[in-house]
Amino acid sequence: MDITNAALLLGLFFLGSYIQTVTGFAFGLIVMGLSSVLGLADLAFLAFATSTLSLANTGIALRGHTQHVYRPAVIAMLTTAIPLTGLGLWLLSRFSQSGLSLLQMLLGITLVLSCLLMMLKPKPRPDINGRFAFATAGAIAGLLGGLFATYGPPLAFLMYRQPLPLLSIRLTLLMTFFATSVIRIALALPFLQNSVNVLLICAFGLPLVILGTLIGKRFGPPLPELWMRRLAFALLMGSGLSLVASGLMA
Repeated sequence: MDITNAALLLGLFFLGSYIQTVTGFAFGLIVMGLSSVLGLADLAFLAFATSTLSLANTGIALRGHTQHVYRPAVIAMLTTAIPLTGLGLWLLSRFSQSGLSLLQMLLGITLVLSCLLMMLKPKPRPDINGRFAFATAGAIAGLLGGLFATYGPPLAFLMYRQPLPLLSIRLTLLMTFFATSVIRIALALPFLQNSVNVLLICAFGLPLVILGTLIGKRFGPPLPELWMRRLAFALLMGSGLSLVASGLMA
């Protein structure tokens, strides 16, 4: 990776951590989507770095607040997310060798569908879903996480339908993201290539992720949160459509 690409990727780590802190989502989607559109690195490299650095973002947010986590949901989602993450990683390794255009198109479709899903405003249920619903969402998230390090959309959509306090919903999601990041890193190690470059980009990216997270917590965004969300959706949708188009034309 040349200096220009590395600098751009580090900038996306900062941007993704800041936007996720002020809006509650999209670190992985922003880093993976925009990096792929710009051609900064291969998807396996980006996914590992994203998983590693997301630990900092979620860890800072969780510190001192784990008592608000709804643990039955976390356990049910992780039960299926773990094996499906392994399947997603295996598919990523196969596609990386022979089907880059197909892999990019799948990422583009994932970005577009994620935007559409997160634009919806799910109405809370009268009662909490059973284990099957959480396990199903965990399975879908695990497959997406293994492929692209993007666990968020199916889990967030389901959790925001639960009749739980918003703080509990947000921290439950953060705990799940923290755990899935640890799981993905452990499972991805046998597939990891260019490990020195990955470790270097993570070492340089970590202070920027921490800085973006702290700035997002301490200072309000320059735009109202609604417009920040719209900006993030526009970036993701544009990135997704660009990746789908490039995959179709390849």
